[in-house]
Amino acid sequence: MAMNWDEILREQEESPLVKLIPDGWQDVRIVKADGVTASTGSPMVKLAVEVESGAYAGRQVNTNVVLKLDNPVAMRMGLRRLAAFGITADYLRAEQPTLAQIAGKLLGRSSQAEIITRQWQGEDRNDVNMFKPKDGAAPVASGVGPSGSGPAPGPSGPPPGAEPTANTGPASDGPSGTPEEDPF
Repeated sequence: MAMNWDEILREQEESPLVKLIPDGWQDVRIVKADGVTASTGSPMVKLAVEVESGAYAGRQVNTNVVLKLDNPVAMRMGLRRLAAFGITADYLRAEQPTLAQIAGKLLGRSSQAEIITRQWQGEDRNDVNMFKPKDGAAPVASGVGPSGSGPAPGPSGPPPGAEPTANTGPASDGPSGTPEEDPF
């Protein structure tokens, strides 16, 4: 099979699918979510989010929500990321969900994502720095009433840094081009 390399390379250079989404906030919807165990042993939910509107509508970015049991600051970050999609502390307390159940509840939910550019293996790649709820977004309802044992982690805006990407089993660096976990 003869390949026209001039045409292939021109298409790669001009394709909007290989151009990065500019850094900034985008409305997104979760299109894939898998509960996994990170290579470090931490529980993790791998997500693929799709930009919902604007010039980059339909483009996907992969990211991870890592729940580091041995690091309270990192755990708070993971809980904030979940809370942006309505997975609140009250829901977690009332339902005691598995990672797979959390992943199932996340599918189709929307929020805003701060898209950033990170270097990974020598290339710039898009990642999600933080999520925040859309105005008027409802939390995930549990089968039990609110526990009354305190507020959900506050998604009042992005903190500096975050974990980076969407199967129940060991996970390694994903095809998103972002490392499995980032220290923040």
